[in-house]
Amino acid sequence: MKKYSLFAQYLVGILALAGCGGNSTPPPTNISFNPAASITLDVGQSAPITATASGGQANQGFDWTLRCQRVCGSITPHTANGAPATYTATTQPSSESVTIFATLTGTTNAGGTSATVSLPPTVATTGAITAATLGSPYSLQLAANDGAGNLTWALGGGTSLPDSLTLSGTGMITGTPSGTSGTFKFNVHVTDSGNPP
Repeated sequence: MKKYSLFAQYLVGILALAGCGGNSTPPPTNISFNPAASITLDVGQSAPITATASGGQANQGFDWTLRCQRVCGSITPHTANGAPATYTATTQPSSESVTIFATLTGTTNAGGTSATVSLPPTVATTGAITAATLGSPYSLQLAANDGAGNLTWALGGGTSLPDSLTLSGTGMITGTPSGTSGTFKFNVHVTDSGNPP
């Protein structure tokens, strides 16, 4: 009777251990993107996007897809975990953003980010620049069309503003002219904050 009792206890112990291991579930898979925020590009530009998985099925690669209402551009179809995919923007600007998905190969685990595509910036030439008066404070805000994100202004190479006038990075010309009167020519260029700018 004692032998049977010990055998029964031993068998129950084995079944209990087998039950503990059989119900375990893999840890969740977390997917992160670099850059973490939405990207902005000009038409036809390319940018790297990296998806990295941790936990769960982190050793899987990623299958990349795009979603939009018209032409989305293109992206690398598959990458290893942590390897960059290259997104190339369409050659046509759109007011809608493109959603970029990275799905772990063979699973339903996916993450997403987005891209906005615009025309490159151009300096707006809507008319003559307002004249300045000697000895009087002057200010003029330059304007640009299109461009992705914030715009940065600078004087073109080899040119300068007259007298004490300066151009800020936001496109504002300010100062009090104090030299000679006349017509002065200068060049400016504007850069957007797309990736690449």
